[in-house]
Amino acid sequence: MAAEQRAYLLYRYELLIEDEPLDERAQATALKELQGQFYPSGPKAERDRIFDTVLMRPRGFKMDEIQVLTWSVGSSIQARIRVTYDKRNDELNRKLLVDNDSLKYADFVAVPDLVLLRHKFR
Repeated sequence: MAAEQRAYLLYRYELLIEDEPLDERAQATALKELQGQFYPSGPKAERDRIFDTVLMRPRGFKMDEIQVLTWSVGSSIQARIRVTYDKRNDELNRKLLVDNDSLKYADFVAVPDLVLLRHKFR
């Protein structure tokens, strides 16, 4: 069985506080301080005071003496549509469900020395 191949997009990134770039230690500290706190996902959410985005699982480790940072960002789902299939009538039945406890999330991996970032949506 052949190994599965995946293509990854790498991004250049910069973490800033008050327009000042953070070094790798400050990036790790900022991620740990933000861990578990919910924030608005953008200007409209901020205006409407909707805190729907959370930073999770900040970690750091060294690989061949290069610092690597990882974290996840979650977003509240709030509601979802459940769809079932009625075979006898060949119809889709849709039901709106409130789901305040679930998140969709993306994992991030950053290499501060190379200013590279990649993510994977889940």
